[in-house]
Amino acid sequence: MTQTTVLADNSRFAKGCASIVIGTLIGAPGVALAVALWVSQSLPEAVNPFGVLCGGLIGLAGATVAGFGVRQLWLNHLFGASTLTVAGGAGVCLGEVRAARFRRQGGQPRARQAAVLSAELVGTEKVTYRSGTTDHTITQEILRHRLSAQMDPVPGTVSGQVFIAVPLGAPPSLALHHNRIDWSVQVWVRVPGVPDDKRSFTVTVLPVVAPQAPR
Repeated sequence: MTQTTVLADNSRFAKGCASIVIGTLIGAPGVALAVALWVSQSLPEAVNPFGVLCGGLIGLAGATVAGFGVRQLWLNHLFGASTLTVAGGAGVCLGEVRAARFRRQGGQPRARQAAVLSAELVGTEKVTYRSGTTDHTITQEILRHRLSAQMDPVPGTVSGQVFIAVPLGAPPSLALHHNRIDWSVQVWVRVPGVPDDKRSFTVTVLPVVAPQAPR
């Protein structure tokens, strides 16, 4: 039996929940401070406007972060859950073309009408530099490779095939203390009238050349 790996992207739900919590923790004290200074009669009047302004700005920052979280949860409800099932496991060799099946379940019917599927293989590198006792990390994209994607001809569904192709010259995945190279398959679902749905699935590029790859 061929081994398969099912990858899921739950980042939108996690970001939404975390942003709402952080935004509330930031914004609530700021709003409370602004209200307290506004109604207080014991503080000098010259201090009140400045304090109210600071509290209001803190509250606005918290509301912005929380609003981002609410939008992420709304998008999660609109689109539903997505998975990428990779035949043969999530480790892909250099020069290999691996078939994977993308599927989106749930969501609203309007987000499934006339959907168009596209995908890319994206590599990013994180390098950490140390100056004294301070670490400074730089993240940069090292490769973006367009992948072949085929939508299933079934109306009202969002599913299809994605063919993960790793260029021979691509650096393999790496996980060292001061240097990381990560790879992901990024899938876009575009439906007229709704925001684009972008999903990211982490894969491992092995330091091995596929047997069938051209030398």
